[in-house]
Amino acid sequence: MSTALIIFQLLAFTIVVFSLARYWDRRQFLKSRVTLGDTELLDLFCDGTALNRNKVLSLLKQIGRLYGLPHGTLRPTDTFGKPLQQLDMWAGGKGAMRLAWKLSREYKFNITRHSSMPLGDVVKTLLE
Repeated sequence: MSTALIIFQLLAFTIVVFSLARYWDRRQFLKSRVTLGDTELLDLFCDGTALNRNKVLSLLKQIGRLYGLPHGTLRPTDTFGKPLQQLDMWAGGKGAMRLAWKLSREYKFNITRHSSMPLGDVVKTLLE
């Protein structure tokens, strides 16, 4: 066998293993979470606040979309450190980069300084 063919096979194998690991992590995360409906989700994020529920839902949908997750799996206690960073790592960090850009542009919020801040606090900070 030629060296080029061996390198190609190793590369193909690595891509398959990487893809399966990404799929497995995402599947385990989603399996461990109940996907909440919009009303239940908003009750968690807006509990005791005067936040605009439509804006909260819109923001959660955007965050979920950027991370490739159903927005109903997000929780106020999630942080951009874990578990979201772990899931985003498999996507090459694209979700975090797009989210950082969007929050910086629209809200003048630096997500990298607040990576340990719970998502519920981030939502309140952005929308209050």
